[in-house]
Amino acid sequence: MSASNDEHMARLEELLAELELGRLDDAGRDELDALLLEMEGADPSFDADAELESVAEAIALTHAALATGGREPEPLPEHLEARLLAQAGRHFGWSGSSDAVTPAPRANAPARVDATRGGPTPLFARLGWIAAAAAALALVYVLGTADASTDANVSFDEFVARVDDEVVVDWTPTADPLGEGVSGKVVWSASAQSGVMRFEGLDVNDPTEHQYQLWIIDATREGENPVDGGVFDCTEDGVIEVPIDAKLPVGAPAAFAITLEKPGGVVVSKQEHLFLLAAVGS
Repeated sequence: MSASNDEHMARLEELLAELELGRLDDAGRDELDALLLEMEGADPSFDADAELESVAEAIALTHAALATGGREPEPLPEHLEARLLAQAGRHFGWSGSSDAVTPAPRANAPARVDATRGGPTPLFARLGWIAAAAAALALVYVLGTADASTDANVSFDEFVARVDDEVVVDWTPTADPLGEGVSGKVVWSASAQSGVMRFEGLDVNDPTEHQYQLWIIDATREGENPVDGGVFDCTEDGVIEVPIDAKLPVGAPAAFAITLEKPGGVVVSKQEHLFLLAAVGS
């Protein structure tokens, strides 16, 4: 798979998760529409079936990893499964059949199929099922965070006190000069699907030129790009704390990394400035 398609699939997963969590704005919907059209128009080397299999496997592994207390995940109730499939149909203009539901077209949905086709292409039909899978994953994500009682303003110490499955790891500077003199910790909770970063000695950045970006290496997403943990700024010297904004659910974090990127961050980092690393279990 080409680097371009790799980025497209990573971005597609993010957008679908944001969509099903109700956090996708109009600009995001336009981006999703354009991305689907570009993928459907297709690089001949793009193996849709293989990519969908990879997405499905990641979803299954993440679902299992998010089960609390060692219990197996409960199957989705039939009424929720039907609702998720209906959402998939509305979002993608998908008319695939299901015993549970017959989706209706989404109102004001941008046209994605020209008059000569008469219906969705096979890729679009399969993408309907990606949306349903993403919806199920998003539901697991929401249920997993429902009892966390955390918010964007919670401090590092408060977060540790509120969860009982915290993973706390020290930041270690790499050879990149940006990491010199920087210390701190990161805490993550799988059940809450959130965490907080603490830094001391991080350089104040100009957000119009560069921003810091967190990456979460997920052991359940072997061979895939790290999960985007959000961009952030350092606005003052001394100790700062930053909440983690993971764009996708994380099954089993293996490491956390900080890079310096362009404003707004990137989908896939070139790692030109990877200056902090926190390896779990090191």
